[in-house]
Amino acid sequence: MEFAFVPIDARDWCRRTCPVAVAADGSIELDSAARFEAFVAAVDRGDGVLVFLNSSGGNVVGAMRLGQAFRRVKADVAIASQAFDAQGAVRMGAGRCLSACVYAFMGGVRRVAPNGASVGIHRMYSDSPGGLFGLGSERSHDDGSLLDLVAHYAQKMGVSGDLVRVAEKYDSGTMHILTRDEIDRWKLASDRY
Repeated sequence: MEFAFVPIDARDWCRRTCPVAVAADGSIELDSAARFEAFVAAVDRGDGVLVFLNSSGGNVVGAMRLGQAFRRVKADVAIASQAFDAQGAVRMGAGRCLSACVYAFMGGVRRVAPNGASVGIHRMYSDSPGGLFGLGSERSHDDGSLLDLVAHYAQKMGVSGDLVRVAEKYDSGTMHILTRDEIDRWKLASDRY
């Protein structure tokens, strides 16, 4: 996952100083949490950290660690991606948070899933080298041991553990895009705009 500061000018709604805005984009790895914390540690965070999260997923354990890092720095998290307007200024648009990204998103103190954002779930898996004649990879699914851990993590973050259990019903080769009703029912997002 790559991290970059995003310039924001929102002084009209900031209390004292504006929060540090960080774009978090790409695949979530085991070390993403440590890299995120090191990234934001070097700056004055003013009124906090605002994370614009955009990811197609990655490592489930790494995603939970990243979510815990978001919570430790009291980050608000919005599913958004960077875009540029005609003048070259950075604008944030609706992003995507798929697969393991959903577990990182859960760590936000406030979680925003804007209209147009794609939030998708499916069964947890890992790929290991192998497959036919040692070429490619072989997909293995969780035997249930990770399910309880992730469901407990979700509940600790204020999200229904049912979301994790439902995710396990969708084949890892597919992606179930959550409806607004599902996002609300499982308390995945605390705000929308």
